[in-house]
Amino acid sequence: SDLVREKFKTLRDAQKFMESNKDKNLVVTASTGIGKTEAALLWADKDKCFYTLPLKVSINAIYKRIVGNIEDNELGYSEEKATLLHSDALTYLFENEDDKVDVLKKNRQARLLSYPITVCTVDQLFKFVFKYLGSEIIPATLKYSKVIIDEIQMYSPDILAYILYGIKIINDLGGKFAIVTATFPPVLGYLMDKLKIPYLKSQPYYS
Repeated sequence: SDLVREKFKTLRDAQKFMESNKDKNLVVTASTGIGKTEAALLWADKDKCFYTLPLKVSINAIYKRIVGNIEDNELGYSEEKATLLHSDALTYLFENEDDKVDVLKKNRQARLLSYPITVCTVDQLFKFVFKYLGSEIIPATLKYSKVIIDEIQMYSPDILAYILYGIKIINDLGGKFAIVTATFPPVLGYLMDKLKIPYLKSQPYYS
């Protein structure tokens, strides 16, 4: 959060809202360019954080934005404290990480969910809903973590079903989630209410 404050001397409304509601599950609707990524990181603060997106190219871009140079208008977060996790993550890390980074070790640790910030695909994180052997490590980690779900409107109905079931489990265990999206379909709010998933919804923010 300190790095975000260094970048934005004056916080925008969406960022103020998320920072002031760190202890709640949130649904934040904001247009592109409003600073949603930074708002979400302010909400995550110093807690363990998983930032999920639907596309690998988006994950790579957000990861670069988090660990990139401050001079390039990025956050400059330490590569030792942030990682990415998707099916081609190892290739990306080999091509883009600093020579001093042990890429194979970083990838192994990412799969053990050991980093303070992990940018990942939904299927890497929410697969625990299928209760396969060994999946206990994921909910056991998420119970003390914060999960950010970006652009939820891009998922298919079957993926949305296991996201909703997953965030219910996360909430029941004591973890927190924030949905940050340009578009929030009303049916999702209806289903979340039906599942008794508590959340605070923001007003829409437009650039």
